[in-house]
Formats: sequence, structure tokens, C-alpha cells
Amino acid sequence: MGKRALLPLLLVRLSSHLYFPALECFQCQRVSASGVCESGKSFCQTQGSQQCFLRKVYEG
Repeated sequence: MGKRALLPLLLVRLSSHLYFPALECFQCQRVSASGVCESGKSFCQTQGSQQCFLRKVYEG
């Protein structure tokens, strides 16, 4: 079975109380070896002092 890249979107709250404008975050549940999103594509916006965070998990 080929490796699958799972890219869950995690929102991390910043410890500072500074105002940050909303960011549009991209989420993809499964990415091919060539970097193309195969399933689970979606977008969301951060709120308050949150930011987008990317984590890669490989299964083999």
C-alpha cells in the first residue's frame, strides 16, 4: 500500500493578545506523492488570535 499523506488542519491559539486578521486555511485529507490533493479538500478561516498549522502524517 502506498504512503498517504494526511494533512489535518489544526488551529493553534497564540499566547499573545495582539489582533491578527483572519487567515484562510486550506485542508486536504489525502495528498498524492506528487503533492496533488486527492480527497477532503476544504477551506476555513481562523478566528480571533488563531492561526493555521500544518501537520504531515505518513502511513505506509
